[in-house]
Amino acid sequence: MTHFPFRQETQTEIQAGGSAEVLTWSVLTAETALLSMLCSGRTLLFSVSLLILLGCAVAAGFMSGRNRVFSQINPLRQSYWGFILSAAGILLIMLSRQAFTSEELLWLGVVISGVGIGSVYPVVSLCGIGNRHPRLRRRVRIILSGLVTLSLVLFIRYKCGGVSGFSLAAAISVDIALLGAILSKITLDDLPCNG
Repeated sequence: MTHFPFRQETQTEIQAGGSAEVLTWSVLTAETALLSMLCSGRTLLFSVSLLILLGCAVAAGFMSGRNRVFSQINPLRQSYWGFILSAAGILLIMLSRQAFTSEELLWLGVVISGVGIGSVYPVVSLCGIGNRHPRLRRRVRIILSGLVTLSLVLFIRYKCGGVSGFSLAAAISVDIALLGAILSKITLDDLPCNG
């Protein structure tokens, strides 16, 4: 059952929602790996608080995405802006790593990217994806995409090393988020009513 009673999702939106689900979990997995790498050599309290902040930001984005105000917006448009916010937040995390002294950029980047990626996931679930695909296939797809993204980010980070390795790994996360935004925008532009 969908939470958008005034509109019916098209097959294109349903397929885009499935792809957005995979990209959402890939970005979240990559961002968690980046934050874990960033926390190496720091105190345990700092590491745990950074990951808790990411979780709270994702939860805030999730709750705001399920708000009645946003239910009037086309889900693909909401997904587009959520992916853009996530990419901007990851860029701020990357900039904080380059500056080495800017903790404020790091915290701000975590909040922005968490809210962005959190606001994408309700769109995926509200498009009726859960009712149209077997659960096992969805879970396998999510786990495989997360593992591939995690191994790619870790491989690039430890192969290149240092600040440049972190920047390249963060660039992969930004690219995945922007791929989700592009997919949402193309699908939105292809709809007959144009969202």
